[in-house]
Amino acid sequence: MNVKLRKVFDFATGIVYNSEFHVNHYTASVSMTTVSDDPDEHNIAYERMKWWIDFVLGDSIIINENDPLLAQWMATEQRILVLPDQPVDQLVGIMLYLKLTAIVEGRINIDRVDVESTVGDNIEYMHYANENLGPLSTDGWWKDAGPTWAGTKKKRSRNNNVIKLDRSTEWAELDLSFDKDTDPGDKDTVVFIDFVKNEEK
Repeated sequence: MNVKLRKVFDFATGIVYNSEFHVNHYTASVSMTTVSDDPDEHNIAYERMKWWIDFVLGDSIIINENDPLLAQWMATEQRILVLPDQPVDQLVGIMLYLKLTAIVEGRINIDRVDVESTVGDNIEYMHYANENLGPLSTDGWWKDAGPTWAGTKKKRSRNNNVIKLDRSTEWAELDLSFDKDTDPGDKDTVVFIDFVKNEEK
């Protein structure tokens, strides 16, 4: 049975608008309808949305890819989300609609996302399917089903001759994969073995 749900998310980000930095607080109301008959998949889809908003979008900095200060922001330790235009509320709302739709992978329909912010004077922007996506109509991380964002990189670490390669986090690593047989294990790990040279002849 399909169930209609609504969840309100609150999060704060920094935004760089015309090279000026602002702290902004958003409220996003997400209306959705369950699709899969598997309640476990509904839970995973919801936890994916919650994780991405809490640990990626929240406390990030959103910036236009054409901003002249982009390189300086990317050089910081901050989590930077790069959009193809100024990070106004309308564009942030469309981005959120597209990203949530992508990461739930059809287990839930994202019917509508309403976004408002303090910097935007709490004017609510409503986003549905089949609307004009503007600059976000092109492919980008906002249409990627993984827990990715622009500028995603994992730092290399070396410990006991093991180097973890730079790559984006995957849902399996967060125990949020729809494939119950998925085991992230030690993939993408290179192990170096020291061979002892035999000096005797």
